[in-house]
Amino acid sequence: MYGVVGKGDTARPNRDYQSCFVNKRYVKSPLVSRAIEEAYKNQVMVGKFPMAVINIEINPAMIDINVHPTKQEVKFSDESLVYRAVYHSVKNALYSTVNIPKIEMKKEPITV
Repeated sequence: MYGVVGKGDTARPNRDYQSCFVNKRYVKSPLVSRAIEEAYKNQVMVGKFPMAVINIEINPAMIDINVHPTKQEVKFSDESLVYRAVYHSVKNALYSTVNIPKIEMKKEPITV
């Protein structure tokens, strides 16, 4: 799995900025959206949705792409495994960078 996630302050009023790909094919997955949003819990305001682009590489035998006629919805054979993988990946990405900027004091003499 790989992708890009935005900081909590870049949240939007809808899920239009969430994209999920499975084996590089664009799909819609409520499961992946829930995992992303749960990873952002306490990072975004209520009613806002995080920005994310996620690509999941998975054995094609472990997915069912025939859920919807447009083939945009996908069903995973082990949903809990996919949920945990997305949740922990997003959570680790969020907390691997510091959200609070570091302030350093310059050691210059103050003249009055």
